[in-house]
Amino acid sequence: MVSAKSPVALRGQAGRLRSHLVGCPQLDVGDVGFSLATGRAGLEYRAAVIGVGRDQLLAGLDAVVAGRPAAGVVQGRVGSGKVAFVFPGQGAQRAGMGSELYRSYPVFAEALDAVCAEFDRHLGGSLREVLFASAGSSEAVLLDRTGFTQPAVFAVEVALYRLVQSWGLQPDFLIGHSIGELVAAYVAGVFSLTDACALVAARAALMEALPAGGAMVVVAATEQEVRSSLEGFDGWLSVAAVNSPVSTVVAGAGEVLGSWISGWEARGGKTTRLNVSHAFHSALMEPMLEEFAAVARGVSFSPPRLPIISNLSGQPAAGQELISPDYWVRQVRHSVRFLDGVRFLYSAGVSRFLELGPTAALSVMVGQCLTDAHDTLAVPALRARGSETAAVMEFAARAYVHGVGLDWAAVFGAGCKRVELPTYAFERQRYWLGSSAGAGDLGAVGLAAMVHPFLGAGVSLGGGQGWLFTGRLSVETHPWLADHRVLDVVLVPGAALVEMALAAGVAAGVEGLEELVLEAPLVVPERAAVVLQLQLGVPAEDGRCRLGIYSRLETPTAQDTGAPVEWTRHGSGVLSADLPGGVLAGGVGGAGFAELTSAPWPPPDAVAVEVDTLYDRLAGAGFQYGPAFQGLRALWRRGDEGFAEVALGADQLGEVMRFGLHPALFDAALHAVIDVLGAGAEFPAGQLPLPFAWNGVSLAAAGAAALRVRVRRN
Repeated sequence: MVSAKSPVALRGQAGRLRSHLVGCPQLDVGDVGFSLATGRAGLEYRAAVIGVGRDQLLAGLDAVVAGRPAAGVVQGRVGSGKVAFVFPGQGAQRAGMGSELYRSYPVFAEALDAVCAEFDRHLGGSLREVLFASAGSSEAVLLDRTGFTQPAVFAVEVALYRLVQSWGLQPDFLIGHSIGELVAAYVAGVFSLTDACALVAARAALMEALPAGGAMVVVAATEQEVRSSLEGFDGWLSVAAVNSPVSTVVAGAGEVLGSWISGWEARGGKTTRLNVSHAFHSALMEPMLEEFAAVARGVSFSPPRLPIISNLSGQPAAGQELISPDYWVRQVRHSVRFLDGVRFLYSAGVSRFLELGPTAALSVMVGQCLTDAHDTLAVPALRARGSETAAVMEFAARAYVHGVGLDWAAVFGAGCKRVELPTYAFERQRYWLGSSAGAGDLGAVGLAAMVHPFLGAGVSLGGGQGWLFTGRLSVETHPWLADHRVLDVVLVPGAALVEMALAAGVAAGVEGLEELVLEAPLVVPERAAVVLQLQLGVPAEDGRCRLGIYSRLETPTAQDTGAPVEWTRHGSGVLSADLPGGVLAGGVGGAGFAELTSAPWPPPDAVAVEVDTLYDRLAGAGFQYGPAFQGLRALWRRGDEGFAEVALGADQLGEVMRFGLHPALFDAALHAVIDVLGAGAEFPAGQLPLPFAWNGVSLAAAGAAALRVRVRRN
């Protein structure tokens, strides 16, 4: 960890630290990390580098010095505000959850063992064996049975709480979702561990014992819109949860719910069915309530030691509410008001939401609830995939860079010692003005800086002549571009040119790409850079404007030699302010991208296509995709339609928020086109199809790390 009083000094600090590590190879990086964490003041601008071993940490410091994002690097500025711990509910479970933390952190293991020992008396078997079972095994299947799911989620979340508590993390508020609210109540002292496990086990078993036939669906609409549509379904369907302004859950009898869904979708609404066995938080829970109430009346309660936001009201639980058995009975039946709870917390000064659960589901929902708040942090302790220890270290790092206090001696544990570190990188400024004052400041030369990785600056041209955007590309500054080769030449993908055009349109207020025709490939030399220009004309009365994309090699220019500068036009087209919003839509070549509907994914009549050897086959045809561009994860086909799942690799995740849509992810969406158009071995030697014409492209949201893609032949 490094910190400083300004971004410039932060890069200086990272540079000094890197030089110190290189010059002292005998230093243990654990000792260095411990010394930085416990022996330095935490200043306003912060960075944390997460890695395994010296090489990864040095590479992360290189990124901090360069001011660029990278995997394992977290940068930020200290904020203010209170902290809320967020506990997810059923649905967050995954096979093996907590197993890596169990092996790595004794505090986590001790807490998990204690909870599992209590549950084993009720479950008649080993909960820990179910938790740690390999995916697909008979034991892991039990994890999706409600009788085991709720105890498993409770156990992992309690152990996570004990782990971060040992690191000195202290919440101002607690909020949980359904079973997560019982976790919040337990860690706040409402129940003893014995009583909490008895209550959770009874709740789970009684729910599982209810007759099957219930169903739940997520509706992309507000609570008010959904409730008005449920008139006439009283007693059959209920609003089970209000998770965000665009996520409301409806639960009830499966056949009745199916009828409602048909009517909702006929009016253009979108839904996603949940994979559940029962309709939780609905009238179908009522047959279990009396028996559950009897269990709750046998439990001892104490007032909470921390404020808890109630699922029933979305407000702080009042007075004696949480110590009443009736509250926990009503909590089973009535709606989870998560949206109201998050908005209350924000109004109460909470700006840091720390999710303690197996995945990141609620962190996403917090972001949806607070779309207008730009000063909030919502970070999960664990994620659905990847290393748990890396995830929990990133969790701690993100909390740190946003100003949340941690006991770093406890995080590092015993065995680390203080070592000598380089001194602070003071910023020294000349008192007298020099002839080069303003150099490096784009504002000083009349340009506006951009955060886009390809376009570094833009300027509105005088006389109403439009806009000019400039940038620079090389395999040194953008090494992942070297993973996109066609016939052994590094080629900027057409998707990247489309993405640049959309980014320039956003800056100029013309956000839709009506058309872009690519006229020449943009080749990036192995040992030279390419200078870019993107030119926009003045929007006409109909809101449309022309665009052109140009490049030249970064060689001596006319200013140096008197020779003319040779520019190549790679594409031309039209931007429009009138394109409709929505998911990424449009067309390329002989295929079209279509908006995803709420139909099941993948469609039940689609046939899976083997993709494991796709990139080897493409390499044989001349498409030499490296790891950054091997994003196709799954593919299905139905006639002239393809359905694909694509995702970025871990090394590209650090840049996603600087692009509208990362070009490597965007390009991976095109790999489904190869199948739909019947591409492959049919290409003559040396002749490969590349996208050259794009129409009707718009982007509704930035920062995606994974996509679902539907492509069809036009």
